[in-house]
Amino acid sequence: MKAKELTLCGLFIALITVGTFIRIPIPGGDYFTLQFLFTLLAGIVLGGRLGALAVGTYVLLGLVGVPVFAAGGGPGYIVQPTFGYLLGFILQAWFCGHYAHQLKDVTFRHLLLVNVGGWLSSTASDSYGSIFSRTMWPTRRSASGVSFFTAGFSSACRTSCSYSAQRSSAFACSTAISG
Repeated sequence: MKAKELTLCGLFIALITVGTFIRIPIPGGDYFTLQFLFTLLAGIVLGGRLGALAVGTYVLLGLVGVPVFAAGGGPGYIVQPTFGYLLGFILQAWFCGHYAHQLKDVTFRHLLLVNVGGWLSSTASDSYGSIFSRTMWPTRRSASGVSFFTAGFSSACRTSCSYSAQRSSAFACSTAISG
């Protein structure tokens, strides 16, 4: 790794850390942080490999105990429902960097589409992380989240099966739901 790359990675680790503590409150007692913005930028500016390396180093710093996450740090952060987002940020930085650096025609529209793809990859990872932490270490609050997810998933399966039953046989649908 060259000195310039190392310096840029360090700069983005610092930006992500500062962005973590810049909070924008939203109704319901929650907040957004600018860490999302800086993880997107890390990928776009540094490229897929270095962007993911910078964000991965940030996550690793937090897991070893440096209080760089919104709620502190340490290895216990793995069981937090928001840990999936931190993993998603690594994937998001790689996705944005990989696809932004492959663009032949760099326009606002193309970069916006790359960022939306990065956001979707981050959101998918958060869903996985939230489900994992809630099912492995359920609490009263998280158990209701799992049942909400299960009810939503079940409803989506029923809806899709009822649609496919109209188009094919009902037997295939009932077999898919029952297991």
